[in-house]
Amino acid sequence: MLKADIAIKRIPVWVVGGFAALGLLALLGALILDVIRADQARNTAVAWRKHSYEVIIAANALSAAVQSAETGQRGLLLTGDPAFRLTYDRGRTAASRELAALKARLSLDRDQAVKFVEIAALAAARMDRLDRSMKLIEQGRSATALAFIRTGEGRRAMESFQNKVSELAAREARLLAERAARADASARDARAGLIGAAAVGLMLNFVAGILGLSAFRARLADAREEGSRGTYEKLYPARTSLSAVPVNLPVRGGFNR
Repeated sequence: MLKADIAIKRIPVWVVGGFAALGLLALLGALILDVIRADQARNTAVAWRKHSYEVIIAANALSAAVQSAETGQRGLLLTGDPAFRLTYDRGRTAASRELAALKARLSLDRDQAVKFVEIAALAAARMDRLDRSMKLIEQGRSATALAFIRTGEGRRAMESFQNKVSELAAREARLLAERAARADASARDARAGLIGAAAVGLMLNFVAGILGLSAFRARLADAREEGSRGTYEKLYPARTSLSAVPVNLPVRGGFNR
């Protein structure tokens, strides 16, 4: 019998079972890890998507609020209708509220927080000029207020403010796309890890199957060999001496002729 066959027959059952168990553990571990990583990636992506949308909405709301305050100031200057004072007050209150909301949302992003400082300074400069012109209008000095507006300082401050808000919103949109791409890459890595672990698990189970089958065949061959030998011995028992072998000699007539 070959040495390889002898070695295969001597493989303990627990070795075969160990290979199979390792394969199953590899598959199970890969599945659990994939689920955990996918869940983390999904939660992170959802959180950042929500953050980006909130930043963009707050930035647009801030721009709209400052624009509303400016509309109230110009309406009051042109028509003298006190209703425009209410429009101005609402816009100014909304601007303060949206500015605080935008600051809170941008605290998670250092680069965006730096841009917020610029936006806040421009918003304050624009609102300061609106406040000054509103005081002149309410004092009945509409001509002075109009001359103050015609300097163009307020318009330039408003344009700078709106440009910064647009830049911030556009950058947040780019960040959203980049974060989505990273989430997709993380999901691909998780799938690749799952495939690799699955391959290892299948290989271990394959090895366990081969070893188990080889050992089974080797033992089965031994059993057949032992069975065949026993049947032969029953049919043809071993003879220990020649006297045990029956001899029949032919007889030709008698001895006396």
